[in-house]
Amino acid sequence: MKLRKRVLHAYEKLSSDDLFDLLGVSDNPTEHDVRIAYHRLAKDFHPDRFFGRASAEVKAKVEEIFRAINEAYDRLNTQEKIIAYKKKRAGEKPEDETPDERIQGVKRVILAEQRYQQGLQFIKDKRFTRAAHAFKEALDVVPNEPEYISYYGWALYNIPFEKDADEEELALRPKESMADIQFEARESINRAISVNPKTEKAYVFLGRIYKQQGMIEFAEKQYEKALICNPNSIEALRELRLIKLQEQQTQQKKKSFFDKLLKR
Repeated sequence: MKLRKRVLHAYEKLSSDDLFDLLGVSDNPTEHDVRIAYHRLAKDFHPDRFFGRASAEVKAKVEEIFRAINEAYDRLNTQEKIIAYKKKRAGEKPEDETPDERIQGVKRVILAEQRYQQGLQFIKDKRFTRAAHAFKEALDVVPNEPEYISYYGWALYNIPFEKDADEEELALRPKESMADIQFEARESINRAISVNPKTEKAYVFLGRIYKQQGMIEFAEKQYEKALICNPNSIEALRELRLIKLQEQQTQQKKKSFFDKLLKR
């Protein structure tokens, strides 16, 4: 009953157009305030937490809450966005962009893509701390690019498994605990899906995470979603084949075990 009340209370806030109210922050929040509020709400209302614990009606509301939280964070995840939203909230008209600002904007987008490409190379080299740092720099420029968000989350998730990190890499790592880093990683990947539900890589990364945690059924569903985005996804097809093969091997072992018992 308490669970249902908590969900309904949060669901009622969705009728408000006020993003500050939705996230539960003050009228003058910092970027840090918004991030902390988002992480708390995302943890409380992550759909996976309600699996097997709530009715279909409650789960549907939770998914809607989770989607709204992610959308609010996407609109407020930098100080510049917070300032712009405060002006809009106060009814101020946004200033027109000058030609020079447009040129600078293009240069920043090019820089973001360069950092993204560097991050991809760091991923190949298994230097996950450096990869996460590069993707974060790309996101500082282009915060709503789902590919950047997905890879940032995947790099973060793998930081605890990184071997032989040097002093510079250790200094680049987030200050939170490894558990908090991996939680932020999963939320980042989920946020990429919220920005664009057709982000193939995000589903592949979630599938890998669930598989690593032994949640094979969840992993399988993520790979299937990746295939909906891209029917030719090599990674998703490979992972699904491996899961099916492992299921067949498990069934064969069980059958062999029972056959031996019957022969006794």
